[in-house]
Amino acid sequence: YVCGLYSWGILPEKVAAEASELLRGLGVLGLVDPLAGSGWHARLWQDQGLRVLALDSYAVRPVAWAEVQVVQDSRSVDWRLAAPTAAPSAVAADSEQQSG
Repeated sequence: YVCGLYSWGILPEKVAAEASELLRGLGVLGLVDPLAGSGWHARLWQDQGLRVLALDSYAVRPVAWAEVQVVQDSRSVDWRLAAPTAAPSAVAADSEQQSG
């Protein structure tokens, strides 16, 4: 694939943290990353306590930052988001903030 010859914008961890805070403030619980590649962005969102469904049609990953589901046809995908995989303390803090 030619895609391996090019690079894409990489989201810095600080920006993911800020965006996650804003998204949670809007009631967002998770995201779908349809072009997940190595799973870097999925990992950033997961580290912030968001649920992530990471998908890609390209199966080769020299480095895997998060689990990426390889799919050939997105119409066959179960789009339900898994439970958050962030550190329990981050999830607990978020739960306390929402209930308090």
